[in-house]
Amino acid sequence: MKKIFAHNVASLMAKSNMTQAALAQKSGVSQRTISNILNPESDPNYSPTLNNIEKISNALGVSPWQMLIGAVAADIITSKDIDKLIHSFTSVSDEGREAILSVSKREVRYHHMLPDPASEKLRTGGQNGPSQKKNHYPQKHD
Repeated sequence: MKKIFAHNVASLMAKSNMTQAALAQKSGVSQRTISNILNPESDPNYSPTLNNIEKISNALGVSPWQMLIGAVAADIITSKDIDKLIHSFTSVSDEGREAILSVSKREVRYHHMLPDPASEKLRTGGQNGPSQKKNHYPQKHD
């Protein structure tokens, strides 16, 4: 959990071009504490308090729970759509939640069936057709 929080703080700081000093000033959390959070391996016994998680999250413009989501891009963490989705999910009936989950599962399956553009580029040698070998040696000019 500490590594996830550290990664998300660093990502949002980078997205906002914010320094540790600026985050410290905006959040009211000491720069030393922010440094400890960003470097979770430096002191294995250190864990951020819930109060500091809340202050830092608020300073970065997100809810504390969003800072604890792993493997998510900064744009998704800061998206207001996440709050809307959670609100919708928690305010509907069991059938409504099942429908939301069903749609999300179908979307994931659909997107996993599409060819990955990066894999396709590798397979075709960066061209739209079959892979062609290229001569990578400089041409001799007489």
